[in-house]
Amino acid sequence: MVKNILIVGAGVAGLHCAQRLAKKAPANARIMLVDSSDVHTLKADLYEVATAFNKEITDECMVQLKAAVATPIVSLVDPERVHFLQDSVMAIDTAKKTVKLKKNKVLHYDILVLALGSVTNFFKVPGIEKYAFPLKTVHEALAINCHLDRLFRERWTSRSKAKAIHITIGGGGATGVEMASELYASLKKLCRKYKFPRAKVHVQLVQSGQDLGGLDDKGTEKILSRLEGMGVCVYRGFRISKVTEDSVLMKDSKNKLKTLPNSMLIWTAGVSVHPVVAALGDAKKGGAVEVDATLESKKFPKVFAAGDNAFLEDPKKPGSRVPMLAYAAWQEGNVVADNIVRSMRKEKLRDYNPGDAWMILPLGGKFAAFKCGPFLITGFAAWLLRRLVIFRYHFSTMSFRRAFKKWHKGGELFEQND
Repeated sequence: MVKNILIVGAGVAGLHCAQRLAKKAPANARIMLVDSSDVHTLKADLYEVATAFNKEITDECMVQLKAAVATPIVSLVDPERVHFLQDSVMAIDTAKKTVKLKKNKVLHYDILVLALGSVTNFFKVPGIEKYAFPLKTVHEALAINCHLDRLFRERWTSRSKAKAIHITIGGGGATGVEMASELYASLKKLCRKYKFPRAKVHVQLVQSGQDLGGLDDKGTEKILSRLEGMGVCVYRGFRISKVTEDSVLMKDSKNKLKTLPNSMLIWTAGVSVHPVVAALGDAKKGGAVEVDATLESKKFPKVFAAGDNAFLEDPKKPGSRVPMLAYAAWQEGNVVADNIVRSMRKEKLRDYNPGDAWMILPLGGKFAAFKCGPFLITGFAAWLLRRLVIFRYHFSTMSFRRAFKKWHKGGELFEQND
């Protein structure tokens, strides 16, 4: 009897699940992968796309930047085993076991994998959706890149040439810290390109908490020292409360107001679970679907969740979830695939063991911070380790030759800023 396996979302978890099922699933498995985009994006390098310097903005350079981080999904899955459908998921009915799509008919499933990831959370801040530039997709990264160039070009060609440029980054998590760090070299080149005084370009980062990059006090101090050495003005303990065309209003913990001049706001302050999944999930758990150690939903039979869509309690930190990080989503996607195969064979499902949480934060140039448990290293060694991790990820989704070519080309493009 044919079993319809439907994977919604072709991000890290969804893609790896589909690829593993293509190799391991029984012949009676019909695998379908659905995503609103036609490309799989390496989101860890979106900040590189957003800040990459271009001598001239052309269609060719935009295509090259996109190709460095985005790969057509159809080229990453076995067409004989996995049917890819580009469409947006509108609703899921777990009782009828159906998924409603925007353009195509309703799909029926026997086993469902929720891997739709997350969306930008603007926290209902007045003016932010109108004026802010989010950084969640490759198209948003390219939009930031083009707007940065346009900002300097407008100063160069208009009477406002003497007016200072203020670039605000909302959010001091990993992405915000990466953006602020990488902007340092890019802005110097833009200033030379448009003959604009570097002293009139200001970067300001706003973080609601005291920590930076998701690290502890020790890691935060390293990051703060690095950013301040680059001239970034860091505001910790402030929340952005309103955005206008030329200003950012923020409040501290005592609701004291402070206004910052602003030419461009890059928003990296938060994400929320995809709304379709949140309709099924637990609001108390951020909208994610609560799963057991096998990554199967505790509420819905034959429904698995991975990545940002899964709420799995961290066994080492009771009450908190396994971190929403790419490497965890990669592992979870593989575990879900294995457990789907096991369930079809009537075998016992295996548990997902998250292990020790780790992360690598690039901090501009050939410098990064690597954190694993209490262990922290910074500098070139951490940057080199990250480059190897990026290559390893490419190799996990494609052949060695293709992975090396993509990795090498991306390095050539992005290291021009270093």
